[in-house]
Amino acid sequence: VKIPSLTLLVPQDSGAQEALAPALQNWQRDLSFYINLKTGTTADITAAIQSGQYDAALIPLTADYDSPLAVLGQFLSSSPSNIYGYQNAAYDRLLSSVSSLSSEQAQADVFFQAEQLLAADSVLVPVYEEQTALVCMPGVSGLSYPKGLGWLSFKSAVKQ
Repeated sequence: VKIPSLTLLVPQDSGAQEALAPALQNWQRDLSFYINLKTGTTADITAAIQSGQYDAALIPLTADYDSPLAVLGQFLSSSPSNIYGYQNAAYDRLLSSVSSLSSEQAQADVFFQAEQLLAADSVLVPVYEEQTALVCMPGVSGLSYPKGLGWLSFKSAVKQ
């Protein structure tokens, strides 16, 4: 009996292999399902996604600014960042409505609905979230790491 399998593309040097190892072992043991990891550069994985030559891919989602729209906007039909080929008119309408909403709660509700659509369409399945810690020597203050931007700000840094 052949065990069902698929190939999961993961970015090289991302730490994903180590993070996924326990889950992959559990899936093979408990579900009799084998997942083969194949590493590649982000460019290689993006090309595979765009050409449709993949089973599944683990890719980092990064934000250019501090808003859920920075990530969710990557799945809009018209977005140049939509490497997935995702097309959903209801999703597009939801996200286009955000700018007309004045309450943060209403915007949060729309973002939640958009996430639900991505999950229902199996376009996006969150696997894990990376955390970044900043450690400074005593006497160093004023450093900041703006959430979601991926860079360290020295603008107010002081060393005593």
